Amino acid sequence: MGNIVANTNKTKSRSITISAKKKSTGPITTFGKSTSSKNAVTHGATSPKLLNDAEHQHYITLLEDLKEPHPNQNPLVRIQLEQIAKLNIQLERIQNTIDAQFQISRATSSIYDTLLKTLDIDQKIADLIANGIFGISSNNEFLE
Repeated sequence: MGNIVANTNKTKSRSITISAKKKSTGPITTFGKSTSSKNAVTHGATSPKLLNDAEHQHYITLLEDLKEPHPNQNPLVRIQLEQIAKLNIQLERIQNTIDAQFQISRATSSIYDTLLKTLDIDQKIADLIANGIFGISSNNEFLE
């Protein structure tokens, strides 16, 4: 009996979601379209667009380096090489994001350890202080 209620709720939820999607028109104005086209650029990791001149130059260099050992007039080969160069840039963005997050975690961990040693306090009080200042606990989990 409980499964029937759960399935009914899922069906209602799906129909509401589908209904909302049908009503959504997306941006209409030029400004709105321009703004929404940048949604994926918030962090840029998966954006298919090159984000700045440095990335564009890096893309051109990668593409030339890929074309050199593969001289070919076949358009399919050209498309594949372009795709490889763009994906390489996206992977570099992701790696840079991971590296930055690691550095942030390392820094917050160091600050937490310094709090414990310098203030000569127990872990519960250090957690309260770290949560108040950085929003983290002793194991670097972000708290709400």
